Amino acid sequence: MPSPSAADPLSAPSLPKGLRARGGVFHYRLHKDGREYAGSLGTRDLAEAQHRLAATLARLHDADWYKPDRITVAEGIDRYLVDGVLTLKESSIRRYRSSFAAILRAEIAQRQMAKIETRFLSEFADARLKAGRKASTVHGDMMALSSAFEFAVARGWIEANPIARFLKGRDELRAADAKTRFLSDAEEEAILDAASPRLRDVFAFAIDSLLRKAELLQIEWRDVDLQARLLTVRAEIAKSGRERRVPILARSVAILRRWRAGGFVQAHPSSQNAAACATTPAATT
Repeated sequence: MPSPSAADPLSAPSLPKGLRARGGVFHYRLHKDGREYAGSLGTRDLAEAQHRLAATLARLHDADWYKPDRITVAEGIDRYLVDGVLTLKESSIRRYRSSFAAILRAEIAQRQMAKIETRFLSEFADARLKAGRKASTVHGDMMALSSAFEFAVARGWIEANPIARFLKGRDELRAADAKTRFLSDAEEEAILDAASPRLRDVFAFAIDSLLRKAELLQIEWRDVDLQARLLTVRAEIAKSGRERRVPILARSVAILRRWRAGGFVQAHPSSQNAAACATTPAATT
């Protein structure tokens, strides 16, 4: 049986000098004149990584190479992941990392940010779609990449973010971002009819409130005002990071009253069975 390192070069116990594995691809870390240079090589193939490392070493001898306007997409993403995601929620960071992993494996990662043209973005998007990725997934990739470009603009590395201009010509990707769609009465009825008695109220409450799953799993009784028929989504659990109030519809008022009367409790979202426990009756003594 082959060893893990033989099956996956990224898991090899030792790598050539200057190479390291990170985020599913090889990265380089080099030092010259007391300065560290690091970035993604955009490949998980060891031979290709060594080839790109050699090219990077050669460029290091060019005194003009590491100027801001020569920063590659891979290097820009690396720096963004270090300094640019500090204000993002962990869920957003995970989503961005997933998109960046795909971008770093593509040819576009080795192009200079200042020289990215619409045709390079199209090549990447078309390759992702051809590989079977949904338009919404590719749109998410572009939004992640756009954040890295905005980071580069703010630091003066490039003059403009090319993503918005690219998306103007890609209706299928922009349309994929329109994720909000309300259920028809027939669809809602079918969902509730198919649900178990235990989950029917949960689904009905989710439909009425339009809360995201992460928000739904973290609401507490202190957030509920049945008299005013308002639910407060606290800033710390809201995806936007801003507090908002959601009206409680008549059906959900009845549901919440049943839950409260039955001693239903809110499970902590980090528990493995949060979804199952969210409507479990509290223990009584």
